[in-house]
Amino acid sequence: MKKFSLFVLLAFGVLFSAGATFAVQQSSFNNDKKSDILWRNYSTGENRIWFLDGASVLGTAPVDAVTDLNWVIVGTGDFNSDDKADILWRNIISGEVGIWLMDGTTGVGSGSLGDLDLIWQIAGTGDFNGDKKTDILFRNTGSGDVNIWLMDGTAHTGDVLLGSVDLNWTIAGTGDFNGDLKTDILWRHTTWGEVGVWFMDGTTYIGSVGLGNVDLIWQIAGTGDFNGDGKTDLVWQNTGSAMVDIWLMDGTTVISVEPLPAEADRNWRINYYIQMGVTPPPAKKVKTDFNGDGKTDLVLRNTVTGEVGIWLMDGTAHVGDVSLGNVDLIWQIAGTGDFNGDDKTDLLWRNTGWGEVGIWLMDGTTVVGAVSLGNVDLIWELVRI
Repeated sequence: MKKFSLFVLLAFGVLFSAGATFAVQQSSFNNDKKSDILWRNYSTGENRIWFLDGASVLGTAPVDAVTDLNWVIVGTGDFNSDDKADILWRNIISGEVGIWLMDGTTGVGSGSLGDLDLIWQIAGTGDFNGDKKTDILFRNTGSGDVNIWLMDGTAHTGDVLLGSVDLNWTIAGTGDFNGDLKTDILWRHTTWGEVGVWFMDGTTYIGSVGLGNVDLIWQIAGTGDFNGDGKTDLVWQNTGSAMVDIWLMDGTTVISVEPLPAEADRNWRINYYIQMGVTPPPAKKVKTDFNGDGKTDLVLRNTVTGEVGIWLMDGTAHVGDVSLGNVDLIWQIAGTGDFNGDDKTDLLWRNTGWGEVGIWLMDGTTVVGAVSLGNVDLIWELVRI
């Protein structure tokens, strides 16, 4: 599997992508080829659209309310190739992914893509294979993997894995940032705020550029073509004041910064995950996951030789083996857990002769250190964890 270093690639983690070319995904709800902004009220379940001309709000319109607040809006795009913006939804409890097919502000159909483990977060939309149909970009919040779901309307037809990226980098959006009519990927660093772009040729990475650092009180709420020039712009939201700014772009160059009116009611959000400090639902922790794929692996012990082995699992399928070598059988494995807070599974040991408790610190399937917790009288049994 490819493991990308953003320091090498120079690319420094949507909810909205839009507009006038095939590479800038559709989020114009009034068919004027200028991106609009879709809001959701996470108190009442109401939804509404701001019709925009650049940074000018021309009007608003309601969209059918969804009172189940477990459903959040995670993107827009043209999923059925009718040149009209559709709405992508996610249930943050079940993981179900759904699509509303729209005719302007009116729903004309819907489809479910089924449940997907919440360790996979929807990071953006775009047409990655050039078939003029919106695909879905996913990020694995456990392993850092980036995956594209190729779509044919509301049917998932294939996957392309782009590799793994350090989880300090989050996908902030998609759009066409170099004018080649192909969807690129926008990144943000969660510690120092750097913004960067991966230039893509379909599903192939071809280069990158950094856009500089921006104070983390400003979060990217979406992308789109807001002034109808066929170029991707950025929507920013201040998580302190709720102010909204649009960066009008010419490729990767900021042409101007245009303010939008702020919503007085802070329950109205453009981007569910970053507004008001809301974070994505936590990925389910898997206690015995040695390769970071979010799936439970097995630890085995040879009772004759003392060899320790790991079975790498994909659900109920055994997909690989790793040997950690032989250990004297006076030492018994007592459990697993993340003992140093690095989100990696470690091994807990007990000495059956003198009661010592120890930890193997692991980096995947590699032992990187050992810590003794001292001796405990063998009258005390270590409860397996």
